[in-house]
Amino acid sequence: MCFCCSDRRGRGKSRKPIARTNAKRDDARVHVSLNMPSGTRLLLFDEKSKRRSLFETFLCESGFEVAAGIGAIAKLGYAVRQHEPDAIVISTDKPTKRLLTQIDDLKRMVRLPIVLFSEDDAPETMQRAIAAGVNAFIVLGLSGRRVRTALDLAFINFRQAERRRDKAAAAEAALRDRALIERARDILMKQRQIDENTAYALLRDRAVQQGVRIADVARVIIDASDMLTEASDG
Repeated sequence: MCFCCSDRRGRGKSRKPIARTNAKRDDARVHVSLNMPSGTRLLLFDEKSKRRSLFETFLCESGFEVAAGIGAIAKLGYAVRQHEPDAIVISTDKPTKRLLTQIDDLKRMVRLPIVLFSEDDAPETMQRAIAAGVNAFIVLGLSGRRVRTALDLAFINFRQAERRRDKAAAAEAALRDRALIERARDILMKQRQIDENTAYALLRDRAVQQGVRIADVARVIIDASDMLTEASDG
């Protein structure tokens, strides 16, 4: 399969864009914003070949690179692994349960922004799509500007979600580390008959000497203590 912008990276020959009116051409050639830089690689899915070709043209004229265009739901996961796109664009009349399940599976496999274009404007459909992991849901009405805006929105939403995810993960990790440090501190206090500050200082000094985190030292102390306890119990 040949894509209209694949020649940027030597993946194939360019093809002529689909003939359209001048008004549509002018609408498609919009400013490339900083949200999605020129050359961003996209994976495009649409079961309808004509609409998929139209999307390819809009995307290429907006400064994107279409890494691949596919029309089979079952091939989405394989295509993501093969082409490693920066984002996924999905176009469909109505997102089926199978498609939404595939999107949910994709979000578990990779962390990429996903934008979905659909002719179904029912609120419940949008809610199901967002719940599955779609970062932007756009009711179909094709134009270059509309495609561009939808992709920018998907990237913005994706980045915000990633920041929230990273912040939550960091908070959880900090709580786990704190629990480890406190437990290791208590072990040292009991074994060496020292106070809290001295025990913490021992942990900190050992971490500095070994070039690791205090939590890593704490984990070693806890594991050693657990092993000794098990041996004595046995």
